[in-house]
Formats: sequence, C-alpha cells, structure tokens
Amino acid sequence: MYNKVMKKTVLVIIVSFLFLMLSSLVAWVLRFADLKNCWLTWGIAAILLTISIVVALVVRTRPKFSVINLVLNAVAMGFFIRAWYMFRGFDNSFLTMFFVCLACMAYLWVFYAICYIPFVERHFFAFFIGYFIVTGIAYIFVIAFTQTTFVSTFGYYMIIEMGFLIALCFEAQTFSRFLRLLALSTFSIIIVAIIIAVLFVTGEAPDADFDAGFSGASSNADVTSPGDGGKRKPLKDDHVIMD
Repeated sequence: MYNKVMKKTVLVIIVSFLFLMLSSLVAWVLRFADLKNCWLTWGIAAILLTISIVVALVVRTRPKFSVINLVLNAVAMGFFIRAWYMFRGFDNSFLTMFFVCLACMAYLWVFYAICYIPFVERHFFAFFIGYFIVTGIAYIFVIAFTQTTFVSTFGYYMIIEMGFLIALCFEAQTFSRFLRLLALSTFSIIIVAIIIAVLFVTGEAPDADFDAGFSGASSNADVTSPGDGGKRKPLKDDHVIMD
C-alpha cells in the first residue's frame, strides 16, 4: 500500500512540475509577443481552455489522449499568467518562475509528509477539506494584495497544485486512467481565470514606480497604469536601481 501511494505521489509531482514548467515557459515567451491588452491575452487563454474542455469530452473513452488536455491547459495557464503580469505591470524572469515551480514541489512534499502523521492519516478527509479551504482563502488574499511577483505567481500555481492533490485522493486501476484524473484536475485553471477576470474588473493596476520599487521587478517588465485599458508600456531600463 505504501509503495502504491509513493508511486502515485511521485507521478503527481513529476506531472505537476512539467505542467507548471510549460506554463512558465509560455508566460515567459509571451513577453516577446506583440500582445498589448491584458483582456485580449486572457481571451486567448479562455479559448484554449474551451478547446481543452471539448477535447476532454471527445477523448473521455480514450484516457491516454488526456495528455492533450495537460498540454492545452498548461499553455492556457501561461496565457493567464501573462495577462496577469500585463495588468499588474510586472514580470518574472524564467529563472524566477523555475524557482516558483520548485517551491510548489517543496510545498507538495510537506503536505504529503504531514499526511503520514498517524493522527492526520486517521482523519485525512477532514484534514484535507480544512487544508483546502484555509489555503484557498489565504491564496486569494495573497494574490489580491501582494506586490511581490514571486508570491503572486506562487499563489496561482498552488491553485493548480490543489487540483493535483484532489486527483491523488481518487483511485485509478490503470496508468492511463490516473493520467486522465490528473488532466481533469488541471481544469482548476478555471478558478485562476475567474480570479484574474474579477480582479481585472474590480481592481486597478498599481502605480508603475511603486511596484518597481517595492518588488524589484525583473528586467524588461511590462508596466501598465490605471485607465490605459490594459496596454503595456515597457520600462526603458533593464534593471531597477535602488538608492
């Protein structure tokens, strides 16, 4: 039993890491694309997500093709993250995003380690529900109010990780069936899409100077200002110079 759980755990960690790395790569590459409006970028991500939903319905009897959903959802996540960066007026280097992915993996290992505590193991369902609710609320507040690019991205990525955790709670007789569970779990990006859209509508992009000075935004950051319709203005300098 222990070996079975460990194999599933390792598989989840590998798949989730590859998923987040692909999302990070897409988000980073899009910094060089001619995308000037955060809503447009969000819309492209929503279209990819819709296509993925259709694919999931089509391949439901052929679970091995669920890898298509993993790829589509990862790419869509990259677009959502890029839309968020455009709106907030900051950016992350690919190296920074790589470390965000590693932080998510470390967080997963901590969660799994806690699950092997006898008391938690006996009350796993209650622990998981409480953990899911508390961390979910915490992430929303972190995403909404933080000016730190690392933490903000980590919050969104951990919403995806929570989906992977849910998949781990279900049994699958074959590898392809478990792969489908993992693919379906990545539709948690719908939550990411909703949160970003709500913040687009209700929030304002922070002042460019304040954000750069506070968070040490990475090079070539895309800066927006309230009222510019989500259009980005590239910083002239590659680095933030602190006094």
